[in-house]
Amino acid sequence: MKRIFFSSCVVFAVVILTACEALSGETGKELIGVYVLDASSDFGPWQEQITITESSVRYESGNSNETLSVVYEAEIEKAQFGSFNGGEQRPANSIAENAAFPFFGYLVIRLTKSDGDGTGKVGEYNVFRFARGEDNLWIFTQGFKNGSTDESVYVNSLFSDAVEAEEKITCANGWFDYASVGYEKQ
Repeated sequence: MKRIFFSSCVVFAVVILTACEALSGETGKELIGVYVLDASSDFGPWQEQITITESSVRYESGNSNETLSVVYEAEIEKAQFGSFNGGEQRPANSIAENAAFPFFGYLVIRLTKSDGDGTGKVGEYNVFRFARGEDNLWIFTQGFKNGSTDESVYVNSLFSDAVEAEEKITCANGWFDYASVGYEKQ
């Protein structure tokens, strides 16, 4: 009986490890880096920067002529390549359904720093989606709601459990209205 239990545990561990490749793996190394998106807005030149390490994600934004502000930082709880959570086919509703991505996936993250309720509370879980287009520009988004409404404050109700976040933070459930497109890897 102990041998069957041990064998079952080993098989389960192998399945989990292959489904959730760490960012230190060969595929994960392709995602690690600093990404910059330069744009203009009503306030002048605007910049967004995402830094992905083996264990964390940091999102910063601000006027490109000034120091960027940290919007959130998060620890990576799970990495999945070649699929989006919920079996969805695109990173966000704002992306064409037939878009092709040679490299894509998602991260389940736990916030360690947040600039306010509109981003989420420290300790809560979210889903961060990524995709590299055929033009080698990157698309990034994290789960948020209310992105397509006229509300000026978008209070996100994230989840205190990683599994629940992964299951519920999907386009079909009203998350991921929009993704930022055109990030260049530095």
